[in-house]
Amino acid sequence: FHSSMMFFSLAISVVGSVLASQPELAAGWRAVAATGAYISATLLTLPLDVIKTRMQTSHASGRSAWQVAALIMRKEGAAGLFAGVWPAMLMAPGAVLQYSMMDPLRARMSAVPASCVAAFVEITIKCPFELVRTQLQGGAGGSAARGIIASTIMAPGFIWLWAGY
Repeated sequence: FHSSMMFFSLAISVVGSVLASQPELAAGWRAVAATGAYISATLLTLPLDVIKTRMQTSHASGRSAWQVAALIMRKEGAAGLFAGVWPAMLMAPGAVLQYSMMDPLRARMSAVPASCVAAFVEITIKCPFELVRTQLQGGAGGSAARGIIASTIMAPGFIWLWAGY
């Protein structure tokens, strides 16, 4: 435990010094960089996220990641590995806002509290889209995102769009 805390403290110090030495980007360029980074990372990791989500659901239990990937390819084609891509892309504004908030927040507080505030805003924006993405990735039976949102609002209620928050 003690060594973990020392490592965490060292990591925070290193990150803080790196952030302090970086020049500030203009807001527009910061938004462009955040959008590009978010879209690239999402497209690269979404297939892994789909496989993980399917492995966590009952209809893929006991199978390896390779077996789940092969099953998705066989039944749904390559598009199946990108289930939930549109709700994931709709989460981009949350990531852009989080990234764009960092310099103004860091001007008012240290890096860790600034990161926490920015992450809180991002999570609040992204949560409903994550609900839809996860249900689509889990194989929501061809449901459309609009149908998932409507059924969530109708049955448990609007606040359930933030379930797990």
